[in-house]
Amino acid sequence: MDYHGRAVARALFPAKLMNAHPPSERTAALWALTQLDPSSPLCATPQRGDVSGLLEAILEADILAPKHRPWVQNALLTLGRNLLLVDSLLAPLLQKRPLHRLPPPLRSVLRLGASELLFGDAPAYAVVSSWVDEGRAAGAAAHAKLVNAVLRRVAEFAERAGKSFAAADATIAALPESSAAIACARMLASGEPALLERLPGIPVEQLSLISSLPLWLLEIWRETQGEDFAPVLSSLQRPHRQALRWDYSAFNRKLDPATAELVAHLKSTAERVDFLGAEYMLAPTGEASSLRSAFNAGLLSLQGVSSQAVLHRFPPPAEGMVLDACAGSGIKATGLALMMGGASRLVACDLSPDKLNELVANFTRLRLEPPRAFACDFTDAGACGSLQAGFAQGFARIYVDAPCTGTGTLRRLPYKRYQLRPGDAARLAETQLKLIQSAATLLAPDGDIVYITCSLQREENELVVEQACASAGLGMDGEQLFIAPVQDWLEGMYAVRLVKPRSGY
Repeated sequence: MDYHGRAVARALFPAKLMNAHPPSERTAALWALTQLDPSSPLCATPQRGDVSGLLEAILEADILAPKHRPWVQNALLTLGRNLLLVDSLLAPLLQKRPLHRLPPPLRSVLRLGASELLFGDAPAYAVVSSWVDEGRAAGAAAHAKLVNAVLRRVAEFAERAGKSFAAADATIAALPESSAAIACARMLASGEPALLERLPGIPVEQLSLISSLPLWLLEIWRETQGEDFAPVLSSLQRPHRQALRWDYSAFNRKLDPATAELVAHLKSTAERVDFLGAEYMLAPTGEASSLRSAFNAGLLSLQGVSSQAVLHRFPPPAEGMVLDACAGSGIKATGLALMMGGASRLVACDLSPDKLNELVANFTRLRLEPPRAFACDFTDAGACGSLQAGFAQGFARIYVDAPCTGTGTLRRLPYKRYQLRPGDAARLAETQLKLIQSAATLLAPDGDIVYITCSLQREENELVVEQACASAGLGMDGEQLFIAPVQDWLEGMYAVRLVKPRSGY
């Protein structure tokens, strides 16, 4: 473990754990959740709610044995997709001391233990016993009886859900009874057709319980998602299927025998899916070590099917300069460069210098010359003026992959659902409109803008585009692209091409 890895590990785990043996899978999950500690939806913050970032830090620190990593990831993400349900079950069992007032390690033990009882496949007695032991080791020895009693009651609920609630009609009729809610949550995640058919008619309070989604968001989606409403809710309760983007073949890279064997192995174990006329490859399960080796060797990138599909629908032009206005860490930018045969015509901007450093690292990993990159606030007229002066000919295409609520990514980032607030979309729409307006000032005479979000909210998509067309003299060219997250390998995305209408017609 390098110095950075040790620093991350010691920040996350008590010294007594690091100085002994590597932590078990349950210990690692417990201390990771304790760092996040979403003690209630009101307390979760973007800084402390990013479970994906925390998981990455744990893996970088090499704390876990490789065989334990999938279990830890699944445990944390399963809880994230079902936190409201889990807390609703625990609350009445803790009347003398509310959940949010318990010490964080004890709270994490109860949440993870309950989640495993509801959605895991280990015997209930073993789960209860294991989490009682974890509570003792985490300093909650005084509460061992409480952990044992509470988790045994949850186990009873879970067992009754499996025995008494098999038919969707009877289960829905029994809501919000605890075992019925558990059974509905399981049916929702499995995509049970009988439940999905009745989902739009279930009261929103009960929908929130079984989907662990905010009431206000469900009310909006029930009005705006139409036939996709039930499939979207169901898909968000399943694990995310990551897609691969094979990059080594873009320049006909010759592979040594060992690397070629690694590529062949991954391709033979990966599932292929078709979407919008193209084929995509999903990351094979149980291949974390091989995938990391292939990633570090610059053979592939991790980019979702929806994100790749947007670039296929709106590929970079054959001529002229291209600007990635919200480039982030560069996954999209590297994809553009590979499609363009290099980054000589590409410019990347982002508000964060750290993100641009990651972008350069991603280009270097793929053995690509990085593009010209500028850290600037793209909503600032002065910054755009500098770009305009430096690229007087204008840009043939500007990709505005705007910061958004990310409601289309709630499967991959389940804890984000507890951070969202009703006014977030409207607040972000102001920034999104400014980004498009700024981009419009940098276009070449026949240039265009591709506006992209990973949001399902109309305020950030159609309504922003309507305002941009009115205020910046733009028009839509072609149909808007909507991708609903109705499969476990899709994320919700929106994209549209905007142009300045030609005069004289």
